[in-house]
Amino acid sequence: MAEALQLIRRTLAELDRLLVSLESARSTRPGETGTGSEPPPAESGRSAVRLTRQERRVLDLICAGKSNREISRALGIAEKTAKNHVYSIFRKLGVHSRLEAAFVWTGDRD
Repeated sequence: MAEALQLIRRTLAELDRLLVSLESARSTRPGETGTGSEPPPAESGRSAVRLTRQERRVLDLICAGKSNREISRALGIAEKTAKNHVYSIFRKLGVHSRLEAAFVWTGDRD
């Protein structure tokens, strides 16, 4: 059990590190206007998927290990709305879990 917890902690630390580098890369991505227009494709090892700006925000929070409740509070939306965004993200990325979504979003294909 202790080994499993250590593995989870290391994985979460790595996800946090990847999230910081991903946020840095996104802030310098050419073509990002911040106008709410159609965003560029998500960087996915599986396919080029179009996520809305809000879905990308939600996915960033998923990568940070946030629950639906924490996501809703951070974005000022209803918890049900956060849950709907998570479902939409899973469907668009073709995944079934938050961890899978984080790996796809950060480009980890191992």
